[in-house]
Amino acid sequence: MVDFRDKKRVATRDASIRVDPGLPAGRYVFQLTAVDAAGTRSKPARIRVEVVDRLVVTTDPRLVNPDLRSPIEPIIPIAPVRIID
Repeated sequence: MVDFRDKKRVATRDASIRVDPGLPAGRYVFQLTAVDAAGTRSKPARIRVEVVDRLVVTTDPRLVNPDLRSPIEPIIPIAPVRIID
């Protein structure tokens, strides 16, 4: 998992990465540059996103754990990401 909170460059040979969900709420710009086997760099692709800090409260009795006996916690913290561009 990649942690973007330290603002360091990330190099990988994989086509995708998993992002650590601990990025605080706020607006961010992600930039991707590809490098081929010859060392040629692509133009940077940029995307602006906003991480929104929310608390989702649910009291729906149909939301139960797989054992069908115990309910899921009524408060589920999530941090959705909204694409700005």
